[in-house]
Amino acid sequence: MSDANSSPRNPMIAIGVNVLALAIFWIVGFILVRFLTTVAVPGTLWQLIAAIIGVIIALRLRARPAAYLLGAVIAVMTSETLIALYFGHGALQGAATHFATLGAGFIGVALGAWLVARYPLSTPART
Repeated sequence: MSDANSSPRNPMIAIGVNVLALAIFWIVGFILVRFLTTVAVPGTLWQLIAAIIGVIIALRLRARPAAYLLGAVIAVMTSETLIALYFGHGALQGAATHFATLGAGFIGVALGAWLVARYPLSTPART
């Protein structure tokens, strides 16, 4: 009996599932930012919530590349939300801040994925 997560998938279906997960994230993010920015909360917080929803959807659809990408977006949005809340929205203006948070987010998720692949978490033996 084969594991459902290890079964090979048609490459076109895999690409379509990843695109679907990213499209759902984009639509949810658009709706949240567009219609809920009237609340006294920074728009980056709504983007963060949309990215969390996107990761959950990507994992449910078994779209790992989309989940990794959105995981990096979560890291970026978390740092930008904290910067906006602590220092004010003006601190987020400028390419240097965005490139620093983007780089840190993508490197962090890539390193985490590599470490999990290289050193898998051990599960206790069931008796």
